[in-house]
Amino acid sequence: MRKKVSHKELFDTLPESIVIMDKDFTVLEMNDFAESTFRISREKAYGKRSSTFMPVEVEEVALMAMAESRTIFGDEINPVLRGGERIAIQPVATPLFALSGELKGVILLLKDLSG
Repeated sequence: MRKKVSHKELFDTLPESIVIMDKDFTVLEMNDFAESTFRISREKAYGKRSSTFMPVEVEEVALMAMAESRTIFGDEINPVLRGGERIAIQPVATPLFALSGELKGVILLLKDLSG
């Protein structure tokens, strides 16, 4: 019998921070790595604007992806996080569309370049 892996298990196992937001930058979902990177639990992040914990440079890449309806690979940034530590990340943003073609939001993938 084949054992299936749930979407949640897969999502939380990925070794990069993933944050899914609506068009207004309200957090809809995030994985374990994002919780660790931004030092905020999902429960606290859900329904909040991403700017409460995420660097503005990341939102700029997300905005560009939604405006241009394509994946945008941002430059490396070195923001200081809420805890005071500086990290090296590359934001990658992909617009999220409904089946009807309507723009729903954006998926952010943050590659950790610190290692």
